[in-house]
Amino acid sequence: MVISEVSKYTSIPYVFNGRSKEGCDCLGLIIEIFKDEQWSPSFDDGKLIEEQWWVKEKYRLLRYLMKTMTPIKNIEALEPNDVLYFSIGGEAHLGFLLMYGRVLTTFVPGCKHWDGSEFPSRSMIIHRNMWNQGFIAGFRRRS
Repeated sequence: MVISEVSKYTSIPYVFNGRSKEGCDCLGLIIEIFKDEQWSPSFDDGKLIEEQWWVKEKYRLLRYLMKTMTPIKNIEALEPNDVLYFSIGGEAHLGFLLMYGRVLTTFVPGCKHWDGSEFPSRSMIIHRNMWNQGFIAGFRRRS
């Protein structure tokens, strides 16, 4: 994605299970980006999406991504346009890797940064030093 297009994905309010530019969660943000890139994976594993599903089924999304995309385990092998799965403050997040280690993501209300400050609950660009400590895996679209 070219940097001029990134602005249409920033400042989107956090909405649980939201799937539009009017409001979305981190998965909804990834779906919006891929939809605009003419790729529409369903990301539907057939289960009901409940509030705080990530607490009950911590690895649900990770398992699904491993089945539908190519996993990237080495942080140095990541490329722009990869999807990142990372943790900040004990909460798992998805993000879209931009150039220079920047990631486009969104945070649930009350999510805390490493220093204890609270993230705004809207989509934003974060820098590598904010996500690399909690890097779990990356995923690349399959051709």
